[in-house]
Amino acid sequence: MALRKIGDLYPNYKEDIFGGDDIKNFSVYSDNDKKIGSVQDLLVDEGGRFRYLVINTGFLGLGKKVLLPVGSAKIDYSRERVYASGFTKEQAENLPEYNDNMTVDYDYEERVRHSYRRPTTATAGVAGTATSAYDRSSYSYDRDPELYQMSDREHGRFGQYQNRLMSFKDRFRFGNRTGNNHLYKIGDLYPNYKEDIFDDDDIKGYSVYSDTDERVGGVYDILVDGTGYFRYFVVNTGFLGIGKKILLPIGRTRIDRDRNRIYAAGFTKEQAENLPEYNDDMTVDYDYEERVRNSYRRPTTATAGVAGTAASAYDRDADLYNMNEQNHQQLKLYEERLIANKHRFNTGTVTVGKRVETDTARVSVPVEKERVVIERKEPTSTTPVNSDATAFKEGEVARMEVYEETADVQKQAYVREEVNIRKETDRETVEMQDTVRREELEVDADGNPIIRSDSENRRDRI
Repeated sequence: MALRKIGDLYPNYKEDIFGGDDIKNFSVYSDNDKKIGSVQDLLVDEGGRFRYLVINTGFLGLGKKVLLPVGSAKIDYSRERVYASGFTKEQAENLPEYNDNMTVDYDYEERVRHSYRRPTTATAGVAGTATSAYDRSSYSYDRDPELYQMSDREHGRFGQYQNRLMSFKDRFRFGNRTGNNHLYKIGDLYPNYKEDIFDDDDIKGYSVYSDTDERVGGVYDILVDGTGYFRYFVVNTGFLGIGKKILLPIGRTRIDRDRNRIYAAGFTKEQAENLPEYNDDMTVDYDYEERVRNSYRRPTTATAGVAGTAASAYDRDADLYNMNEQNHQQLKLYEERLIANKHRFNTGTVTVGKRVETDTARVSVPVEKERVVIERKEPTSTTPVNSDATAFKEGEVARMEVYEETADVQKQAYVREEVNIRKETDRETVEMQDTVRREELEVDADGNPIIRSDSENRRDRI
């Protein structure tokens, strides 16, 4: 599985994954408290698992860089230190050197692992010797758990950061505009491929046959890499597009445009059923491709030079990916057009949401209250009066109802703001230079015939 620097795979790792608590620049010490260097970077695999700390053994970042497997590290966050278990500066000097521009392939990793394996476990889970005589295509990091497994006691929240990174796998960045090994469906990379690249002659829907003229399925899609090279046909082995999908390397095909057919060299429907299944939502990573390649490799080249990067695999398995004039003439032309055309990449996703903010609103509501006013006055007249039935009796002599108003506030929703969202396309012109091909007519004449060339329609007549 290919390794990448964490910042290349997930640029916002420091904020989103580490919460601003970056391990880069932590000092690296041996068990006996002797400084070895400092952490310069972190290498992770395509699934987001932490594999190596890149250690700079020099002063102020100027020195030899080496790899330290994460399982061999003990992290002290309080002192911003990494302790390398059973390791010294002298041993660091004997490690294979790392540089930022190199590809960390299987062979390089084996040299690193061999330097860290303990004598009692140097061959644990490894068929052959400690110098990696086992099948590189089947190597798993689980075979060296002491080098790669982390624990809460030794690594603290570092393991939590790894789990968080793995949960963001759908946001990983596999390369850049100038080229990457991530695979895309051709329509995702270049939406107008049918008109601009294939001249409306879409190869999707072509039937796929074996050499013995047995129908295997139909072409469902085409996978291309980030630079535009065709890598696989996605073949649906079912009926009416409903069935198992598999990958067919471009180099193992022969295209018959007259019959709208693709012939898969040395392939049968039974073999197709044994291939790893493909689905539209999966990420085609190195491990999956290796399973596909192992199914197609011929016995004489089944394990030849299968290293740990997708870039080298396409070159080392040239018979699976290279096209030739005889079998792929038109497809090679389409590929050259795609590579020459501008790339349309998904540079990011913009999510527009809304949140609810709660405020306390105060309103003034006038209300009325009734009150009873009792006034007692001294009489101004001394004239005798006739008493009524209530005179000189105890108890209630008058009743009056008193009312008051209360505020009744109701909330109602109104449109506060209208938001219109649209995409705008900015156009720019870039200059590219590449080698293109064209066909020229060559006329061989026997004897001295009269030849007239019509430059207008570019035909030669004899």
